[in-house]
Amino acid sequence: MVLGILSVMVLMAVAFAIAMRTERVAAGNYADSVRARQLVQAGLARALDDLAGKLGTNGLGSAFGGTNYPPWDVTNSYTINYTNTSTNANVLKLLALNRANEATNFVPRALWVAATNADSLSASNHWLLLDSLIYTNNDGIHLADSNCMGRVKYLIVNCSGLLDANFAGRANSVIRGMGTNPSDIAIWEMPEFTPAGGATFANRRDAGAPSTYRYETLEELTALTSVDIWSHFKEHPSNLTVYSYAPPGYWVTNPPVGVGTQVNLSGSASDLINRMSEITNAFVRAGFSQSESGVLFSNLIDYVDSDPIPTNLECCVENVPMINEVVVSNNVVVANSSGGTAGNKDYTINPAVYVECWYPFFSAPVGLFDLWGSVTFDAPGIFTAPAVNFGPMPLGAFAPGGFPFRICCNPPDVPHDVLQVTTVKLVSSITLSVKLNAEIVDQITIPITLTNENDGANNSVSYAWAECHDPRFNADPDNTNQWRKQSGTLPSYTLGMINSTWPGGLFPADSDGDAKMFVANQPLRSIAELGYLVYTNAPWKTVKLYGATLHPVLDIFGLSTNTSDILMTNMVYRGRVNCSSNYALDATAVVFADMPVDQYPGEGGNVLLMPAAQAFAEKIFSKGIFTNLSDVGRNLNSADFTFPAGLNELQKEAYFRNTGGLLNVRQNLFTIIIEAQVASGGNIPRNPVRQRAVALVWRDPYTGEMFVRSIKWLRD
Repeated sequence: MVLGILSVMVLMAVAFAIAMRTERVAAGNYADSVRARQLVQAGLARALDDLAGKLGTNGLGSAFGGTNYPPWDVTNSYTINYTNTSTNANVLKLLALNRANEATNFVPRALWVAATNADSLSASNHWLLLDSLIYTNNDGIHLADSNCMGRVKYLIVNCSGLLDANFAGRANSVIRGMGTNPSDIAIWEMPEFTPAGGATFANRRDAGAPSTYRYETLEELTALTSVDIWSHFKEHPSNLTVYSYAPPGYWVTNPPVGVGTQVNLSGSASDLINRMSEITNAFVRAGFSQSESGVLFSNLIDYVDSDPIPTNLECCVENVPMINEVVVSNNVVVANSSGGTAGNKDYTINPAVYVECWYPFFSAPVGLFDLWGSVTFDAPGIFTAPAVNFGPMPLGAFAPGGFPFRICCNPPDVPHDVLQVTTVKLVSSITLSVKLNAEIVDQITIPITLTNENDGANNSVSYAWAECHDPRFNADPDNTNQWRKQSGTLPSYTLGMINSTWPGGLFPADSDGDAKMFVANQPLRSIAELGYLVYTNAPWKTVKLYGATLHPVLDIFGLSTNTSDILMTNMVYRGRVNCSSNYALDATAVVFADMPVDQYPGEGGNVLLMPAAQAFAEKIFSKGIFTNLSDVGRNLNSADFTFPAGLNELQKEAYFRNTGGLLNVRQNLFTIIIEAQVASGGNIPRNPVRQRAVALVWRDPYTGEMFVRSIKWLRD
């Protein structure tokens, strides 16, 4: 009995000792796992500090090292202050391709090679020791004792140039708009999708069953799109990420240096008129003079409003017929004097005035237009005739790009018996205007004076004509070189066709080289539509969107979803693509793929296919990193636009007009993979407690601001 009780007591004592030991070990392990999670946060802080150091703490505002885009695809923690004692460096890799590793599910395959190379490079030197410094006071001497708590390592994957899987693309792959929304991005052209996978993916995401999908991590994106009938991908997503965030604004390089606020150009003409001072001041900031900014504002109103009445006749961009060429023909019949006066001749002068109007617009005019005018004829030494007025003279229907002309004045023949002259000169002074009802829509401010010369001894016909350099400036009194005058005995005028007003061709060397015009008569859908607007009375020059001398309107203006906003302060852009990337070629290419290369919205015709879009993306990447969106065009030249062959100026600007709402340069996005290991007892054990995590971090390249979008604990 006694022995039995003693045996039970011994068993209970041993069991208690074992239980206590197990509890102590379990408690220690739990404490180490908690410490490991805490060290992950320390590792994340180290990674963020590393980013700030590499790219500039204050972004472009940093005194030194401010960078708008990372100069690397993948980087990692690195130190040479600690030599790893492990005999197998592969064990230290974050990705470790030789075993199952959840971290690999968070690396876009477009960056896979760069990530694995960076992870393998000097793997034993990736660890950063985390020390706890304890300060003691020993007789007035402060000593610091270091206690190693553990170590961390991290891999930073630059995802800034990838597509946001939650916003890019749409189910209908046939319709491609003006690039006003990320749904216009042609994800169906991405090589990682099956032939119908892109459209199916977007349809399921936006209107799927049982509910609309939103992807929080790249791992979740892969899992939810690779099962059963939802197998949209040929492979792991290569060019997709799950987050995007880009505030409006642009970087001002002139004092005061910093983030500039964009002015809102959305809304009707009345909305724009209410913010006239802000808009004209913004045009000045874009490099235009005060007078040019006023011209631009009036033309912007004409472009947006629905009526065809010009706000400013001196620089008209409304779709109205414009006076383009004036011809005076003079038929002189010489006969012996009917009065028998010696030395006299009878001169019958039969002049006729032709006026050509030009309609270089794509859209048909609204309303019926009339031509009005007045002509005075003076033949010195023969007669001076009173003014001949004409009008209203209906101009009839205008076809886009048409050149109809009219005989405006053909007074009856009147013989004049005067002393014979060697040359009969006829000086004509002509004033003209085009009206819609009672409203003048085009006029000649300075009368056109033409001189015909005929043989005074024989019957003859002569011609004098004036060709307009640019009919948009007919009413500009300062444009004294608006008309080019010629005369001769042959009818070499250009009635019914494009003028030959400049030596060597229609356009001067520094012009757009294109006379076609478009007026939307509705609110702007793209800031790049400003490329249609005239700003100077130099012939055939409009706002420039590419080349070294471009106007940075794509930076300084924006389009808010709220038409009452004056400034772009309440907007956040989602789904736009940072085209500074030099690794995600396809992600930038699909911004341009299937885009209409048109002359005006809705024209149709040429579509930029994926191979041509990839070639254009390569051109963009070859130009370097962009501070502002306008820099994309600034670094391009005319030869960089190769599709379609022989494309004109408006088609070149379509590359910006139809993608302006899809690009941004104000997003840096990083996937950071972190591993932390706890050093129990102050020494790194051979088999430590570890914790891994993946964080998604956004950075503003202008200001350096960063925030952690999400953090996910990994199970392995």
